[in-house]
Amino acid sequence: MLSHTVEQLYGISEPSMDKYNNANSMDESTKEAAKKKRAAIKEAQKELDLFHKKAYDYIQARKLVKQESYYSNWNDIFTVKAEPETV
Repeated sequence: MLSHTVEQLYGISEPSMDKYNNANSMDESTKEAAKKKRAAIKEAQKELDLFHKKAYDYIQARKLVKQESYYSNWNDIFTVKAEPETV
């Protein structure tokens, strides 16, 4: 599963945060501008949510692989080696 990308598996690509960031930085000084900003944020959030919903299994598998590599080194990281005693 992880040998393929999300796009190859599900036919979707990860959305860029640019659309969300641009919507967040929009002017909201008037009621109309605030309404447009809320609509733009909602649309960008909808895109992100759809991606995460469709790619959930892939994202979870990717997290597990990262955890496995971390925990496989657990003993090396946290084992305290006894230093020889000096007299």
